[in-house]
Order: sequence, then C-alpha cells, then structure tokens
Amino acid sequence: VGYSLAEIRECVADPSTRKAVDNQMNELQRTHIYGTPTIFINGKVFIGAKPYRVYERALKGWRF
Repeated sequence: VGYSLAEIRECVADPSTRKAVDNQMNELQRTHIYGTPTIFINGKVFIGAKPYRVYERALKGWRF
C-alpha cells in the first residue's frame, strides 16, 4: 500500500507522538466519549451505531 516502515517506526519512537496520543486519551476520559458515533438524547448517551428503534424509543415524547 506504499507505507514506509521506517517512517512509521520513526513516528512511533518520536516523543511528540506519545504526547499527542496521551493528550487525546486524556480528552476522551474527560468527555466520556469512547466511540463513534456518540449520540446524546434526553441526557442519555448512545455509543456506537444503534438500530433505528433504539433512537425512536429515546425520542418518544420529545418535541421539536
């Protein structure tokens, strides 16, 4: 696929890469968002794709 193993290893070994990954992990832990999609409905969190019926039940009684 054209990736350079040497460049990947260099990136992994770079301390700034570890810092960027740590910063992203800290942000995920702070926001409690652990997957995509993450959808918030009426104070409930739905992580990952769900069947339509799940969202329909969560929205029942909700008025726009």
